[in-house]
Amino acid sequence: MIALQPISPKPWLFAAKTTAACLIALFVAFSFNLDQPQWTALTIFIIAQPQSTGGVVGKACFRIVGTFVGCVVALALVGLFAQERVLFLGCLAIWVGLCTFASQRVRSWANYGFVLAGYTAAIVGIPGALLPANAFYYANARFTEIGLGIVVGACVSFLFAPARMAHNVKAAVQDARRSAARYAAGVLNGADASGERAAVIASAARIDELLNSAIFEHQPTRQACDRIRGFAGALIDLIASAEPLDRQLHAPPQGAEPTGLTALDQAGAEAAATIAAWEKDGLDTAGLVERLSDSLGAAQPASERPDASSTALANRLETLLGSFTTLAFAWEAAANDRPVIQTLFPLDPADDLFSAAMTGLRSALAVALAGLFWIVTAWADGPSFTLLCALGAARAATMGRVVPLGLLTVTVFVLVSFPTFVIVEVLLPQASGFPMLALILGPMIFLFAHLMAFRQTLLPGYMAALYFFTATGIQNRMAYNPIGFVNLTLAALLACALGIVLWAVVAPDSPHKQRLRFVRATAKAMRSLRVAGDGAARLGRFEGAVGGALVRLARELNPARPKDQACLGAAFALLGAGRELARLPSPRQATIAAGTEERSGALTLIVPAIRDCLKTLSRQNVAAGELRRAVEALGAAMDAFAQANSSSTSEAEVSSHAC
Repeated sequence: MIALQPISPKPWLFAAKTTAACLIALFVAFSFNLDQPQWTALTIFIIAQPQSTGGVVGKACFRIVGTFVGCVVALALVGLFAQERVLFLGCLAIWVGLCTFASQRVRSWANYGFVLAGYTAAIVGIPGALLPANAFYYANARFTEIGLGIVVGACVSFLFAPARMAHNVKAAVQDARRSAARYAAGVLNGADASGERAAVIASAARIDELLNSAIFEHQPTRQACDRIRGFAGALIDLIASAEPLDRQLHAPPQGAEPTGLTALDQAGAEAAATIAAWEKDGLDTAGLVERLSDSLGAAQPASERPDASSTALANRLETLLGSFTTLAFAWEAAANDRPVIQTLFPLDPADDLFSAAMTGLRSALAVALAGLFWIVTAWADGPSFTLLCALGAARAATMGRVVPLGLLTVTVFVLVSFPTFVIVEVLLPQASGFPMLALILGPMIFLFAHLMAFRQTLLPGYMAALYFFTATGIQNRMAYNPIGFVNLTLAALLACALGIVLWAVVAPDSPHKQRLRFVRATAKAMRSLRVAGDGAARLGRFEGAVGGALVRLARELNPARPKDQACLGAAFALLGAGRELARLPSPRQATIAAGTEERSGALTLIVPAIRDCLKTLSRQNVAAGELRRAVEALGAAMDAFAQANSSSTSEAEVSSHAC
């Protein structure tokens, strides 16, 4: 017999709530005779979040602020340049570009507020520039319609079967705990832990993403936000600590076999068993820390004069167990509302300055070129074309992978255009009264909302709703114009085509550009290690910056491809190397701060290796083999660096014993 999978009611419930909210908003808008009621329904789709109610509130708050700022800027532009189309469109393009740039430099739903401030200025300003006397009326009408959509959407989301994000955050924290434990145990056992390492990175990214919505809906989660972000930072710290040990354990032996490996192997196996027991809740955090301390004591090489390799291995094992202990305390603080034992730094996912500037430039060019086309051709639908370019460019900046998404959007517009034409030009003229209107629009709204309920089809559902409400232009008194409908559809397709061309030509977001973003962030973080100061704070800032860049890089790459896998390997190696540099003793910190690291022993090996790895990763047509060789050279330099530190430490200890 074929086992039938249970059908989850959540997508259907979300679709029903979204449909009800849209119809309620349209009914209220019609009752008060608002100018363009379709903006109320479109606003509900824009703020809709299938996975949480908090996401609705977060987007709603920033949408209100962004809409207000956009309306103010639009009125200012109309007042200054209403009679000069070139100056008006040029300043509007600059404003959209600046807002898009700012949206790339902030985190959470604040970036959405900047996006709204950009394209709301176009929504209000373009019609206002055509009829300056009605500009204030347009601004007031758009703000009222959007505000109505926000209020109705938020109320329906909260009052009817609210979807709480707090449970998802707790589940993500627990999944991250399991992934981290399996990764650490795999490294300690000498197994291939690359799959678990990828799961840890994905968990850190997932936690950071969920918190952006959860803090708006759940007070305990809001209070624990810093602790949960600290736990995500501890995940990155664990990877940075485990990477050098994992590389050394898998490195081919060179020369004589190091002494004292039996004790180290036994200690590693015991620690792995302890971590596995903690993962399965067979051990609490206090018991975990006690047993790891015992394993650490047994990890000391048996020989009185151990070789540098064994000492370095023991030090790296100690570092890994210390990081896992910190992670266990961070999990205890995040999951069980315990006080924080150690200050941890959150990830820094903000885009780098160059990429943000290029994104803002593309958005400004989209508006400027569309406006130029409107002026030159005097196209009757030129205002709609320019408006759609501003809307699409601003929204595309927050999505990533714009070219594939642009092609998908074109396909969605083509597929939805025919049923939309039938509804607008055939069915709506026969409708009489709001019940008949709701009966006609309801099935299409439900379909789009149901598509948005799934992660794989969220974007097609959203874009279909955007086109549908823009093309229908629902009003109390409809003006049916088939030629106008065709022209509007053509304007939407041209706007998509212009966006695709700009994103494909002007600083395209290729895999090479993605690697360059990581290289710039890592190089900047490496330079910050030159600044003398508290070692823990420097380490936290370094791991926060590189960890955020690493999370962003991991989202864009496909681990199944050999080249992408080699890129991730190089990124992890750089993270581990930076961690070892960040924990230098104070005298060597002063050496780095003075800029004389090339003359400081083993640093003459590791610093050029780091530079070479960064340079190799930044090459446009780098091969997977080149990346692996650079990682191997960096690993060998890290081993020499660790052994030099271990030798100096051992000699100091022997001298003290002799005295």
